[in-house]
Amino acid sequence: MTTEKKNKKKVNNNFDSLDKNSKKKNKLKIRKAWLLALCLLAFGTTLYSEIEGKWFPSFAHVIADLSLFSISIMVALAGIFGTIFYLAWGAISDNLRTKLGRRIPIILIGMISTAGLMIFYISTTNFLLLLVIGGLLLAGTSNMFHVSNKSLIGDLIPKEKRGRVNSILFIFTNLGSMTVWIPAIILLPEGTETYSRGIHSFFIGGGALLLIIVAILVTLLMKEPKVNTPPSNWLHDLKKLLNRREMMQHKDFLRLFVAMLFLIMSQYAFTPFLLILLQEISLSLIEILIFLPIIGSAIGLGIFLLGKFVDTIGRRKVALICLIISPIGCFIITFFGFNYQFLLIGFGIMMPFNIGLWLATDAWTLDLLPEESRGRFLGIINIGNAIARAPSVLIAGYLADTFGILAVFFLTGLILIFSIPFFLRVPETLKSRDDRSD
Repeated sequence: MTTEKKNKKKVNNNFDSLDKNSKKKNKLKIRKAWLLALCLLAFGTTLYSEIEGKWFPSFAHVIADLSLFSISIMVALAGIFGTIFYLAWGAISDNLRTKLGRRIPIILIGMISTAGLMIFYISTTNFLLLLVIGGLLLAGTSNMFHVSNKSLIGDLIPKEKRGRVNSILFIFTNLGSMTVWIPAIILLPEGTETYSRGIHSFFIGGGALLLIIVAILVTLLMKEPKVNTPPSNWLHDLKKLLNRREMMQHKDFLRLFVAMLFLIMSQYAFTPFLLILLQEISLSLIEILIFLPIIGSAIGLGIFLLGKFVDTIGRRKVALICLIISPIGCFIITFFGFNYQFLLIGFGIMMPFNIGLWLATDAWTLDLLPEESRGRFLGIINIGNAIARAPSVLIAGYLADTFGILAVFFLTGLILIFSIPFFLRVPETLKSRDDRSD
């Protein structure tokens, strides 16, 4: 073997995936840095998603005085344009070859530009400007790090460890959520008062600052594995998405894509209205602080157990269990949510299994992605954000204006139940322990 080949082999080994053991300390440090970078990405991505999904609609409704249906139009547009950008950035990142890697440059640019647009968003109450910023521009920049984040997990984490690593990432995902929700609950105005413009600016502007910090840290910590395949034209890759023959080679992936449409619909039926709901219900801070640890404990236990089960009993079984139990919590919220005790019990049932469903489907999705074009195929999954997000949030907005905001949870539960036959069509991707030992 020539010296050049030996050196090349050594370099490739240095950038091997996280599950390969190494006796060298420097490699172990690299792997810890990778995992920390993925955790920070999970934190930052969720932090932005919470702000975009809750504080943007709240700002539009409370400060700019827009109706719930008008807000649903903005969210629907963000889904449509976000899908287009997600596809483009996924194909671009698959074919990008830089010193920083193919994902990190996209993440860095996306997070910093998103932070700038967040500041721009809170500077106006004009409906058209809010529509352009929230429905178009932010859809473009935020999907730069959304698609690259998912692709990095597939690049670095082997199949048999994705459920467990996703569980770790979900802890940081929840830290991102709690960074938004805990201060929001503490600062919740009493009675029928709503959050002031200053509070909205604090959360959205503070989120922008944290995004910049996460972008810098991830860039410093992450050194991507070398890509051996040569780049191709990203426009050509996008055209291949429309190639029926190629897509039919991935039938299981397409089955999961159809099932995921329902999951996306259920998510956007209720998440844009959560912070508005918090301002409309008459819970005192003491009541919230009593029940919040209970719900938090249920969610934490759900993440731990369901994340473990995803890698033991399989993606399919965990997903089906969650699809059966989560709607029960939705219906309790819908029909008994006027009583705050039942409202919190409903959330305590709904949320752990809702998160467990995403744990299972995230691992399931990564199992079915072709290695050489993960970004592009993640773009196909994100097409569901346009196909499913727009009609779901529009129907939910209409129901909320007509029957009250709790009606959105009835729609959520109904969609999850309807999705069960479609998830049953997707085969299990995790091999049994006996198969893995072979």
